[in-house]
Amino acid sequence: MAASAQAIFNKLTNPATLQDRIRQQREQLPEHLQEEVNKVVFVDNGISIDTPIGNVNLVLDQDRCREGECVAYRTENSPLPISMVVNLQPDEEGNTRTESQIEADLPFFLHKFADGQLEAAAERFAELVARIPY
Repeated sequence: MAASAQAIFNKLTNPATLQDRIRQQREQLPEHLQEEVNKVVFVDNGISIDTPIGNVNLVLDQDRCREGECVAYRTENSPLPISMVVNLQPDEEGNTRTESQIEADLPFFLHKFADGQLEAAAERFAELVARIPY
């Protein structure tokens, strides 16, 4: 991404500021992401995502965030502990490579069902993050 790791860290750790930026960019997003934007709400300290199993609320995980390196969110009041982590890797030119992952402590019987969906969610979030102007 054509932005410093610090600039990306600052935006992602202030999720309420992302809502307007994403809405402004909505028309420039691919169609599959335009639909996803309607399912995501950024609030002061987190992100609320409308999923087939209901709303999933992720709050900023201050303990796991590392300035300019990593932004982490975790579920709040959820029967399944889920974390979303965005790793920031700066390069010499001042750009940043991001990698998003979703971590879930799932019971064995849910792994087969949910692993693909969690991976797809991480990929869509990474694509959305990459398209936000920083």
